[in-house]
Amino acid sequence: KLCVTTFFEEWSQYLSVHALSPEEIIITGDLNFHLDVQQDTNSQRFIQSLHEHGLKQLVDQPTHVRGHILDVVVIRETAVFYKQTQSLTTSINVILTVLCPVIIEAYHR
Repeated sequence: KLCVTTFFEEWSQYLSVHALSPEEIIITGDLNFHLDVQQDTNSQRFIQSLHEHGLKQLVDQPTHVRGHILDVVVIRETAVFYKQTQSLTTSINVILTVLCPVIIEAYHR
């Protein structure tokens, strides 16, 4: 089992490599932090780490049957492939679905 300290150490290392690259990024995952709970220090630490690296969390609706945000879709604050006029759609049932509208252009050589 991964402890919180180890997670944040590895997360910091990951961000120091990938968030500084010039390419667009999408990071998705399922955390065991309640990202919607302001008093949760781990959640706030995670969100702060995103802001420090110019990233943002797109999921703003509950993704857990008990009503908390546990899932992440993280992109750059300056991402050009995400339309902010559209919101993420979540569906909570046996299988969680998070739909995120993105614009993907073909790369031509």
